[in-house]
Amino acid sequence: MSSDSGIIEKIELYTKGKLSQEERVLFEDELASDEQLRKSLELSLLADELVIAQETLKLKEQMRKDLYLYKSRPNWNIYALALLIGLAGGIYIYYNLSSEPDGPVNVPSKHEQVVTSEKAQESETIPLSKSDKITKEKLTIHSDKQSVRSKGEAPSEFPEKDELVMIPQPGLTLKDSVTSGEEKKINTSVVTLADPCEDLKGDVRFAVTASCKGKETGRVQLYPQTVKGGKPPYTFILNDKQSLSHFDELSSGTYSLKIKDSRNCIVENTNKVVITEQICRTSRAYVFNPEYDRAWSVPYDRDKDPVNLVFIEKSGKVYYQSRVQNFHPEEWSGESNMGLSLGIGLYFFTIEYSDGSVDEGTVTITK
Repeated sequence: MSSDSGIIEKIELYTKGKLSQEERVLFEDELASDEQLRKSLELSLLADELVIAQETLKLKEQMRKDLYLYKSRPNWNIYALALLIGLAGGIYIYYNLSSEPDGPVNVPSKHEQVVTSEKAQESETIPLSKSDKITKEKLTIHSDKQSVRSKGEAPSEFPEKDELVMIPQPGLTLKDSVTSGEEKKINTSVVTLADPCEDLKGDVRFAVTASCKGKETGRVQLYPQTVKGGKPPYTFILNDKQSLSHFDELSSGTYSLKIKDSRNCIVENTNKVVITEQICRTSRAYVFNPEYDRAWSVPYDRDKDPVNLVFIEKSGKVYYQSRVQNFHPEEWSGESNMGLSLGIGLYFFTIEYSDGSVDEGTVTITK
């Protein structure tokens, strides 16, 4: 290492930015490996600040004396005072600018880390000039005012207190390494509640029985075990009716079917309920005794338009047949179309209507 005077001279040239680029790089490499040199640099910077402060105090004192003389001597030249003030300001600015290097002072290190240590105080003197010396014990070095960057990286300013500092650590990303001196960010997660009705599906199996034409005889049978999702038991809604398993007395038409579970979740079934119409045969049984009853009243459906009446023997032979108009004939005397009386026995009758429906039944002749 160089002598003390050589070190002081080199530090002075470095802080004033008078070293060449190559000399500056060599000096910074030497700073990275020599802790004593780093401390000397810090002491030199602080000493420059003290010298400037002392010069400023001297200038203020001189200005105070000059002002006093100016007040005591009315003929004092005011321009001389202004010149003196300007000179003092120029000296102060000169020392202030010359004590700072052209770029920020960086102390490189082989590993990127934040240097943290307790306040260091040592008692050793470093010659600053021929007449003045300053001791380290009058200076306080704050470790939180410096950071060390790896060799060869671009210079950076010293972080101030509570400033965010990059601390790369094994197993952590750069984002995880950003910390504050007094605060840590707490990550919070937003909890989104799921819709409890989302799993209820509008799909249930059902069977349909067609309705007789002109009547409300349709039926829908549901199978709750085929419902997917939701929470049983299930209630089914067919238009304005509700049931757990089936619907009766329905007319032909198209119905909307909805499914409701025990949590009151409601979903419309994918398939509509369609009840078709069919022609139904009505079977009835009667007894007729010609000796006591003058005639047998034909049981027409008064809501329809009958068009044909037929009586058939057990052998399948047509015994009596008649066209019907306005519900006539209304009665049957028990005779055939040839005027023959029926014998005792069982006979079948059929009533046909204009809409294609048919009523069927039996008549038993007794004597």
